[in-house]
Amino acid sequence: MLSYSELKKSFLVDSFSNMNVRRVFQRADSLVEEEEVELYYPKNLELEERSFELYLFCYDDRILKISIEEGTLISTNLLKKNNIEKVTLKENYARSYEKMLEIKFKNGENIKFDSINDTNQYSNLNLTNIIELIFKNLISCKIKNTENDGR
Repeated sequence: MLSYSELKKSFLVDSFSNMNVRRVFQRADSLVEEEEVELYYPKNLELEERSFELYLFCYDDRILKISIEEGTLISTNLLKKNNIEKVTLKENYARSYEKMLEIKFKNGENIKFDSINDTNQYSNLNLTNIIELIFKNLISCKIKNTENDGR
C-alpha cells in the first residue's frame, strides 16, 4: 500500500494530474502534518465523473474529509472517532477484493467506502486493503474507548 506521503507527492508533483485532486491535497497539507496521518482513503480518485473525497484518519481522534463541491468549492469536514456509533464491514466471501465499510456517527452522518465503486478497474490503489486497515483501526479505537469508559 502506498503511504499517504507517497500518494500525496504523486499528485502534487505530476503536472498532468487532476487539478481538483491537487487542490484537495494542498488543502490537506495546510491542515495536517504527514506524520499525523495514520490512514487515508481516496474516494473517487480515478473517477472523473464523481467528486474526489479525501479522508484522513489521524493518530488522535480526528477524521478529516476534504472534497471538491460545485466545481471550485473545497469543503473540509472534521469528524471525531469518539462520535462513531457503528462500524459495519461487508465482504464478498467469493471475491475477497470486494469490501464495503460503513461508518455511522452519532450526529446521523454516514461514510461509505466501497472497494469496487470508489475507483476504476485500472487503479493501482488497493482499496480493499485500505478498507480493512481502517476497519481494524476503528474497532480497536472503540474497544479502547469502551475500556476507558469503564464499561
